[in-house]
Amino acid sequence: MATLNEGGALRVGNKRFMISLPFEGAFGDPQLFANPFLTGLLSKLLSKSYILGSLTAVASLPGSADQSIHRDNPRLFPDTPELELPSFSIALIVPLVALNAETGATRVFKGSHRSEKEGLPHQDPIVPLGSCYLMDCRLRHQGLANRSDSIRPILSLVYQRAWYRD
Repeated sequence: MATLNEGGALRVGNKRFMISLPFEGAFGDPQLFANPFLTGLLSKLLSKSYILGSLTAVASLPGSADQSIHRDNPRLFPDTPELELPSFSIALIVPLVALNAETGATRVFKGSHRSEKEGLPHQDPIVPLGSCYLMDCRLRHQGLANRSDSIRPILSLVYQRAWYRD
């Protein structure tokens, strides 16, 4: 269970913390959160009236363990888990260091945004510095252990349909 520590960061796992960021300096640059390529893509995936719901950094400290497999958002209709629904929340993940087997990638379970089946195949994307990826917030995933000697920070910008609140 997440608890707020004295430093203002939310604990989101073993040696993992999420920090809300201000829309100032580099974090307030529209090229980060409203890049034209990104906004065009999000308009098609979420509708033209999407909003930026949150801007956070998630820091995985050296020696952090694998996270438990989870979704960032609950199902909208838990009684009908196989219901075909469009995306309602998508995270843009911007690594501030390369994500690999040493620093810890984010394992994703293919098709888990549309299925409750266990044993779905997984993938551990290697993400070089300067790259980013989008992740449907219904996708089951797992931050892997940070085996490096350095903090592994990522930026997470969560875009959502205007009616949705996390």
